Amino acid sequence: MLTHRKHNNHESQGRFLVGISWLDGLPREVWEQDFGAKLADLIAEVLTEPMTVKDVVDRLNEDVNDDEQAMKVDSIRKTLRRGIASMFTVEGSGETARWSLR
Repeated sequence: MLTHRKHNNHESQGRFLVGISWLDGLPREVWEQDFGAKLADLIAEVLTEPMTVKDVVDRLNEDVNDDEQAMKVDSIRKTLRRGIASMFTVEGSGETARWSLR
């Protein structure tokens, strides 16, 4: 993940994931994707039934290796709230709120 930290002449660019495909030990393609969009896609994959934020975080972190960074509750909560109009719906509020796909 890349985070643009210096932005004197323009707005912050946010966080991006960078992907690289390799062929014969050389980079073949390089692409970037908005971190929030990728995280929303990952959430949508695990949100097969209504879940709390904690349930979503636990499901996303099931396969995290020791050398990988685990998903954080704050990141998941923010992504769910940003995507509420288009991707996700919520029933209830607070810690017991249950999120589902729209």
